[in-house]
Amino acid sequence: MFIVYFLILFLPVTIFLPTFLKFKGTQSKVIVKKSKCVIVSNHMSIFDPVILQMRLKKKIFFLAKIEAFKNKLFSCILKKLGAIPVDRKNPSISSIKNSIKVLKDNKPLCVFVQGTRSKSALIKEGEVKEGAGMFALKEDAPIIPIAFTKKVGFFRFSKIVIGDPIYLDKNKVGDKEYLLEVSNLIRDKINELIINDKKD
Repeated sequence: MFIVYFLILFLPVTIFLPTFLKFKGTQSKVIVKKSKCVIVSNHMSIFDPVILQMRLKKKIFFLAKIEAFKNKLFSCILKKLGAIPVDRKNPSISSIKNSIKVLKDNKPLCVFVQGTRSKSALIKEGEVKEGAGMFALKEDAPIIPIAFTKKVGFFRFSKIVIGDPIYLDKNKVGDKEYLLEVSNLIRDKINELIINDKKD
């Protein structure tokens, strides 16, 4: 049943969407494929996690809202794709441990930093949650900023832009002020990728 559902829902996406999606990367792609990292991205489409895995050619574990796991079949699909359920209002210890375990196993963890889908590509002030910075600091992992310049869709040309890695000061684990600085830096880096791409 899982295979049938996957073919119906996701196979058309993996075949046709790349036609309308350009890819602009840097050496960060090598980091994603070979070592642990925390990918931070804006989020506009339900297909964003699938598109990232397809473009980076690497299974990426990602945080997904717990509400998406209510349907057993869809929950099975999400978990197969690498989704980690998280309650956005009250993150559980298990979701945090599962996220950290991904990094301990030297695998990439993706955090859609706004916590939900947005209509705008640019991230507004105060929208970035602190989870990505916390995970990166705790496991001393580089942060890889990635930006979708437009919402991914059929017959709508968009682009994924990958930025240079961000390395944090591992001596500031638990420093709340530093986490806020990191969140603002993540927002600025993602927005910078989008703005600079429009200038090219």
